[in-house]
Amino acid sequence: FADYSIDRDRVFLDGASMGGNGSFQFACQYPDLFAGAAPRSGGPRFRQLPTGPGKNDRAVMAEGLVNLEATPLYWIVGDADPKVPIDWVRTARAQMEALKLEFVYREIPGGGHEWFPRENAAALDWMAARRRNAYPLRAGIETDERRFNRAFWLEISEFRGKESVRREFQDLDRKRIEERLVFQDDAKAQGERAEGSNEIRVSATGVREVTIYLHERMVDFGKQVGIAVNGSRSTHRVKPSLETLLESARRDRGLLYTAAVKVRVK
Repeated sequence: FADYSIDRDRVFLDGASMGGNGSFQFACQYPDLFAGAAPRSGGPRFRQLPTGPGKNDRAVMAEGLVNLEATPLYWIVGDADPKVPIDWVRTARAQMEALKLEFVYREIPGGGHEWFPRENAAALDWMAARRRNAYPLRAGIETDERRFNRAFWLEISEFRGKESVRREFQDLDRKRIEERLVFQDDAKAQGERAEGSNEIRVSATGVREVTIYLHERMVDFGKQVGIAVNGSRSTHRVKPSLETLLESARRDRGLLYTAAVKVRVK
């Protein structure tokens, strides 16, 4: 950013195949770094959940979609892709619709595992019409790793669980790259604020504490800020802090917040 003329609020992810998986999943892990993502022939991370005693009694669900509350997608898939099961893709699409996320879904009839260059113009037009909003009305986090704990103005600052599951990462030759400990169950937090209101609502599971970052564009610092977490409401007299501003600037100068409130989750 220092060497090139780059608008921090117009950085997008794009990629196909492994790049499609990477762009989708990276957007889920760091949603506030990008104005959007356009994955092709790829998708989110999926988990198979047992639904019965049999070997095949399993259901598939996509992980991390809550993180896209304020990060739109232009998702391109082929319904005949031999490497990305279309049933799994459609399951993720249904989850995204239930969350009321902003996304364009392009399912190409007869399309395989490919780049779909004929979609370039539409995807670029979609990008040109969007900018990252540092102060969205909604923000969400769903994570099983401590390092992926923040989206925009909402942060999980303390988790309930302990990392107890080992996850191994491999390269293309299936050689071990690293191993990380993750939580058995995902922690999740979703926040929402109303335009022109000093009220913020948060729902959270697997969380002991959340931090809400604030800016003058979000609330009126001359009035008390009401924060309800899982229905338990507290009020806070918030004052701008140079320390908070500098901390947010170090993280991303396009995501500036001038105050922070920590709230325990009951």
